[in-house]
Amino acid sequence: MSDVRGDIRNIDYVHMCLHLAFDSLNELSILSKERSADEVNFIHHSPLIKYAVALQYMFVMEYTKLFEVKKKGDSSSNLASLEKLSFAILHAKGTDYLKTHEIVP
Repeated sequence: MSDVRGDIRNIDYVHMCLHLAFDSLNELSILSKERSADEVNFIHHSPLIKYAVALQYMFVMEYTKLFEVKKKGDSSSNLASLEKLSFAILHAKGTDYLKTHEIVP
């Protein structure tokens, strides 16, 4: 896929979206692991609870961006959409891409 990367700007957006979603899940797993009573009391203070809520929000937003549908004629909004990435690769690679991938409207 490295030969396509330079031609298609969506790849970097999708990559960053996946990275942010993974990071938020990773941080949430660190916050929610089993801990001693003192650590639990520390984690349940306001700043860390707000941080956990912000991480959940970030994951939901990034995940939602990945699965947003491509609207007809709308090429500039949400470049992190996997569907838009598929169409961008199709446009760049043409029939070679269609041999191994299926585009479902």
